[in-house]
Amino acid sequence: MSSSRKRTDLIERIRYPNPLPLPPYPPKLLSIDTPAERYADPTWSSRLADSVPFPLVVDGEGGMPLDINAFPELWATDAQGRPIDGAPPPLDASQIHSEDAWLLNPSLATAPAPPLITPAYLQNQHANGASGTATPPVEALGAKDVGWLRRTEYLGADRKAKAEAAVRSARQQDRSGVDVSPSAEATRIEASFAAAEVPLEKLQHPTKKDLKPVESFELLPDFDTWATQYHVLKFSDAPGRHEESRQVIDPRLHLSLLRARPDPFTMRPLVSFFLPTTIPADLSPQEFDELLLADPDAFDEEDRAFFQDQAGSLDDSVREAAVLRREERRRRSGWAADLPQEPEEVEGEDDEVTQEKQVAFSRERAKVTTPYSHQRDYEPERLGGEEEWQRILVLNFSEDEASTSVQPIVASERQRVRDGYKEGSAKKAYYHPITQRTTLRVKRSRRPDAHNADPDYWQSIALTHQELSERDQLKRLYKRRGSSAEESGRGWRRGRGGRGR
Repeated sequence: MSSSRKRTDLIERIRYPNPLPLPPYPPKLLSIDTPAERYADPTWSSRLADSVPFPLVVDGEGGMPLDINAFPELWATDAQGRPIDGAPPPLDASQIHSEDAWLLNPSLATAPAPPLITPAYLQNQHANGASGTATPPVEALGAKDVGWLRRTEYLGADRKAKAEAAVRSARQQDRSGVDVSPSAEATRIEASFAAAEVPLEKLQHPTKKDLKPVESFELLPDFDTWATQYHVLKFSDAPGRHEESRQVIDPRLHLSLLRARPDPFTMRPLVSFFLPTTIPADLSPQEFDELLLADPDAFDEEDRAFFQDQAGSLDDSVREAAVLRREERRRRSGWAADLPQEPEEVEGEDDEVTQEKQVAFSRERAKVTTPYSHQRDYEPERLGGEEEWQRILVLNFSEDEASTSVQPIVASERQRVRDGYKEGSAKKAYYHPITQRTTLRVKRSRRPDAHNADPDYWQSIALTHQELSERDQLKRLYKRRGSSAEESGRGWRRGRGGRGR
């Protein structure tokens, strides 16, 4: 049950006392004569006049304005009706104090009077400020502007918000003064080439003079992955396992899947979260353990010999480790396979034969797929700031184990990059921009069976890897070449440009 009381950040509670004492005597009823005017109400004539349309379009005064201010003699009388002299009495300079002498300045007589600060005036000024007029808005003095009326924990939040707003405005002013013309960009790029040739011993930090550079490496765009987009996803709570209300290390997280779909009731975007599971839904533990023990990617020779006689009774941790190991090795080795064809229903076929075909299909599909199960749904919330996040990069470099920003890198890609290291310098760094960041909040569902009405809801996924078709390869190659040309137009050269320190 929600409370109707409103929480306030003021120290003292607001009270409205009524100090008036109670009347000392009981009320007395009086007999007041009713005047005759109450029986003859003249307002009916006003209603009659309002109901009759006037044939002319005139103002509120009927076309006969009466400006009494134009006749000062009507007001030049006192309370008793006696005339008052219109001329003011002469001023005696000896009777005027020196601090009040500036009030006799003739320029003050023609200066406009300041407006009265009324609620209507404040609302009008605020509207003018929001519409972009030159008059700045006037804000009323509230509790936020009085420090001793507020709690100390709220003061720090206000100061932090004001400091962040000042930093953002300063950054916007700095960006507005940057020349972004092609000639200016070309000049800055050429200057970076000259700075890259400066010896490492002569480099100095612009603000921290006591720091010294240790090493340098080439910073190059990763054209092989430029066609893809990197997103940063922040979970509102830990997505893995929990034991006694605390998070534990879950090895399944780095193999998790995210699937976007719309909410069937609100049509807002949702993100379904899937994790690998130990047993497929259409196989028994005995059959699935036999498939894992026969797969060289799931068990090594030593482990296979140890668990060979335990098919069907493997511990969940052992079975889970085998499933994760098989999926990791398949991703890193570039493994691919074709899914088996689902058996067709034949009219008049025996049920036992149909069931045997379905079991054989499930067994063949389990050999080439990894089972995933639905965990929960999330509601995405974009954090914005894409302009600032464009400068946040994913760097991946290594001198011994060459790699790009591909995660995880397959064996063929690793060998290609190794060959590139042999031809070029000993150390390089490939970068890839982050284009979007999103916060995922757990969707709270009041109805546990709400997914039954969702036709786009998936309870499980069987994940496999297939070779790219020619159409997919052409699409990726076209996008990759377009990204490479765009980066080259900005001045980056794969052979010499983008050298970082």
